[in-house]
Amino acid sequence: MVETLATLVGIGFVGQMSPGPDMMMLVRHSMGRTRVPALACVLGVSTGFCVHVCLSVFGLAVLLRQNVELFNAVRYAGACYLLWIGAQCLRSRSGLNFSDGAACAAGGWFEGFRNGLFCNLLNPKVTLFVLSVFTQLVRPETPLPEKLVYASALVVETVAVWMAFVLLLYTPALRHVLERRQNVLNACAGLVFCVLGGAIFVM
Repeated sequence: MVETLATLVGIGFVGQMSPGPDMMMLVRHSMGRTRVPALACVLGVSTGFCVHVCLSVFGLAVLLRQNVELFNAVRYAGACYLLWIGAQCLRSRSGLNFSDGAACAAGGWFEGFRNGLFCNLLNPKVTLFVLSVFTQLVRPETPLPEKLVYASALVVETVAVWMAFVLLLYTPALRHVLERRQNVLNACAGLVFCVLGGAIFVM
């Protein structure tokens, strides 16, 4: 069990550190003066990931994978959301600056959580990634309590790694880069989201 758990956590870490929509979303929400939107985005991404893990643990991800129409519906919904986020980034000229702490706690928190949640939740590739990892390392006859231990470890790892990533983005050196290159980073994030969203439609 310990060996399987270590392997799951190791693969999960590699998957998290691979540049993708979640990472770009966290970078985007880390451009403000307060950590609130970025940390809310972490919670949103982690909540979406928790749903994917639960689908895999209880076998529902197999149904999603086998039902082509349902899979495509989720895939295209995710593509549309990425395109919408990309357009928002490209239209923004100053990134996510919040000068009022109260405003951040309200709109900033909600926007961060919502974007993180849907960015992860509407990405069926996350479900397929978790499903493939589980099917390779966890046997079907594995007791449910043991599966829940594996699932919990993945979720906790997701929260911890993304929290550390966001806090790293708020170190003085990186803050200096983010603040000076906000427009460039916002434009790059917008292009990445649009490319990812468009790629889903043509794949």
